Amino acid sequence: ELFKYRCIDTFLSKFRDNFQQGHIDFPLTPEGRETASALGALIGQKNFHVVMSSDLGRAYSTLQLASENFVLPISTDIRQTDLLREVSFGLCEGLSLDLSFEEIREFRAKERNVEVHEVVDDRESLSSVLERQDRLLDVIASELQALQGVDEVNVLCVSHGGFIKRFLEQKCGVRLAKKIQNCSTSIVRVSREHDGTFQFSVKPEHVNIPYDSSELP
Repeated sequence: ELFKYRCIDTFLSKFRDNFQQGHIDFPLTPEGRETASALGALIGQKNFHVVMSSDLGRAYSTLQLASENFVLPISTDIRQTDLLREVSFGLCEGLSLDLSFEEIREFRAKERNVEVHEVVDDRESLSSVLERQDRLLDVIASELQALQGVDEVNVLCVSHGGFIKRFLEQKCGVRLAKKIQNCSTSIVRVSREHDGTFQFSVKPEHVNIPYDSSELP
């Protein structure tokens, strides 16, 4: 099973809730650090064979704090990877979600002292995100090849809302009724066929599990 866990409040997401964060990396808030520690008792009920985190500081800090309270200690090294990094929102990062794209281009043009037509939309495409996710699955599969005599394995990935949303929607066919919540866990059952393709299965109750749940399904 693949456990995808969203990192928690940073100073940008906490105090500028209507802003796009993306690759901009702010430290966790004190409340966020406490929540991460509390979450450890929930997700730490499982024995994880592979543990991976986005290389953005807010995700890795979340995992570090949570792991301190794991019921079952991690028996493997924590691996940081840019494959789990949040979607890049390009020009929009750090700006209000209320702004239109043309307003954002005008702002960036003034910021860079260039003409508006010179400002290029450099946000990450959906195809690029999905390609990253394919490479992530291949990396995980490679890591698991070293395990012998284990019928079912658990993989923990700490990532970000935009990345997890696209994984659930595009890879798993899940229709999300609301956004991926901070400090939530989603569980995906993954199998690999003989031809190398991956199959995904997700139960509705396994999406957006709150951090203060009494136990994981």
